[in-house]
Amino acid sequence: MNRLAVIVPAHNEELLLPGCLTALRACEADVPVEVVVVADACTDGTAAVAAAAGAHVVAVE
Repeated sequence: MNRLAVIVPAHNEELLLPGCLTALRACEADVPVEVVVVADACTDGTAAVAAAAGAHVVAVE
């Protein structure tokens, strides 16, 4: 294994998402880790929070 992806499904989670992403970043791995937040029909700032934290954001309806 040469890299790892962590998928975080989210629907209007702008308040809880920062803690989740901080915890994921604190995990140690021997390979590069990409965090992908799937913003599911969000009407709040979930996508912006995820992007600001360095996550790749995929918006779905």
